[in-house]
Amino acid sequence: RIPGMQTSLVVLFCVCVCISCVSLTQITMSAAAPSGRVGKLALAAKFGKFGKFGKFMQEGAVNKSNRGAGKFGKPKKGGDEEPVGKKEVDTDVHTGDAGSSHTYPMSAGSVRKGQFVMLKGRPCKVADVSTSKTGKHGHAKANIMGYDIFTNKKYEDVCPTSHNIDAPFVTRKEFNLMSINDGFLQLLDENGVIREDLRVPENEVGQAIDEAFRSEKSLIVTCVGACGEEMVMEFKEDRGGSE
Repeated sequence: RIPGMQTSLVVLFCVCVCISCVSLTQITMSAAAPSGRVGKLALAAKFGKFGKFGKFMQEGAVNKSNRGAGKFGKPKKGGDEEPVGKKEVDTDVHTGDAGSSHTYPMSAGSVRKGQFVMLKGRPCKVADVSTSKTGKHGHAKANIMGYDIFTNKKYEDVCPTSHNIDAPFVTRKEFNLMSINDGFLQLLDENGVIREDLRVPENEVGQAIDEAFRSEKSLIVTCVGACGEEMVMEFKEDRGGSE
């Protein structure tokens, strides 16, 4: 009888220990996990059932790519659509071809006779400059007068000497005159490129070019360009080409 009683006591002791362990585990989990649905989801995430609010896949693996797909890991309305990722921001700098500028700034106080400036929006060659003061507290002003380099029209403007005024980029190119067709000059540059887009000037220079070409003279013409415009301004006889 004594051995049988010992066996019963051992079994009873083990059962009590198991019951105590289960009760202790439940008390611990209840104290650690907050109440409500949020607490249950947090507890499930902690023990890896759904993996940090992820979605439990059918194969039993945690789909971590769906984290944050919806509130508390639930898919958003409209079906099992993929979560919307962060919007990609285009950080590339896109630049357009604005073209080269036709002018540059220069101090109005430094303008001198013979220079090129913009007067009333036209490229002009300065013919006269004078400086004047207006009143006791006035600023010194530059009175600039010039002639349009293409039309020879007179322009005047007044600008404080401490301010900037626009000046045009002026280019000069020489061409060999090949022929004259319907009022257009056929020109050859130093690189062997032919141009046929320049008209014979409608002035004394143009008349002289036409007469010299009719006399079968070899001519070199000078083309002046500014602000997108070009015009033949001068010419000379090519002595080397006639020999």
